[in-house]
Amino acid sequence: SLCGRAWDGLKGGVLNLRVNGSLLNQGTITMAAAGFRGGAGSASGSCVYGYNGEGMNQAARVLEGPANSGGVGGGNRTGGSCAGGGGTTDLAMSGGGGAYGTTGAVGNVFAAAGTLYGDAALNKVYLGSGGGGASAYRHSSGQGSGGPGGAGGGAVMLMAKNLANAGAIRCAGADGTAGITHGGGGGGGSGGSILLSTEALSYGQIVAGGGA
Repeated sequence: SLCGRAWDGLKGGVLNLRVNGSLLNQGTITMAAAGFRGGAGSASGSCVYGYNGEGMNQAARVLEGPANSGGVGGGNRTGGSCAGGGGTTDLAMSGGGGAYGTTGAVGNVFAAAGTLYGDAALNKVYLGSGGGGASAYRHSSGQGSGGPGGAGGGAVMLMAKNLANAGAIRCAGADGTAGITHGGGGGGGSGGSILLSTEALSYGQIVAGGGA
């Protein structure tokens, strides 16, 4: 199996392998959940916002509360009561899903999904964006905390004259984490990029879907 270093805010997230002749993969080549990071869930409290997922606007991950501050591809949140960064549990809002080649899933009325970005021709490859973190809600039976959003998938670039994939190539986004007690669940991260450049390709398992 082969994997690369996950995105850490400054570097990582990309696995680039070039082979002069033939490449045979019989294991797993993965950059799953190695892309832009998910937003943090809120701590226990009364209507505390979750954080936006990280996207092309990297600073979005550290912002809390403002409408649509996630930037392109982040798990955006729109302002509102107990807004998450998407589902609901006793008014606690789950994080919106990250986006990449398609828009992310809306968590709920107050938790917007990430917005579309990317290049269908893969002339440029991008990392998948993180899901939004969820909010918490103070309830008479106790306080909870919002779950964090899942990280997006990273990028895999494989270049060989002949490429035989008898195993798996994965760049899927991670699921969001469930909240505790009366906290919402985090949004899933979007899938990343898989670029295969070859004269002859045999398929195995290729996965670049988003998290839940």
